Amino acid sequence: MILLGGTVIYWRSARIAAEAAFKGAKNACEQTAVQLLDQSVAFQRFEFKKGVFRRVYTFDYCPNGRERFRGMIWMRERRVDTVAFDSSANGVLLTADEIQKFEQ
Repeated sequence: MILLGGTVIYWRSARIAAEAAFKGAKNACEQTAVQLLDQSVAFQRFEFKKGVFRRVYTFDYCPNGRERFRGMIWMRERRVDTVAFDSSANGVLLTADEIQKFEQ
C-alpha cells in the first residue's frame, strides 16, 4: 500500500512538472519568436548538481518555418530554471532571472 501511495505521489509530481515545463517552453518560444512544435515536452533525465535536483525536458521548435531544432528546459521542482535553444539555430540561453516573465 505504501509503494502504491509513493507511486501515485511521484506520478502526480511528474505530471505537474511536465505541465510547468510545457508552459515555460511555450512562453520562451513566444518570447524568442520561434514556433513550438508538437505542442509537447519530453522528459529527458534527472540531474543533481551542486546540491540541486532538477528535471530536464526537451522540446522541438522551428525558427524559420523549414527546420526543426531541439530545445531543453531545466525544471527545479515546479519552477523553470533554464531554457536553452539549439546553438546551431540561434544560440539562445535563458537563465532563471530572465525566465521569471515566462512563469506568468
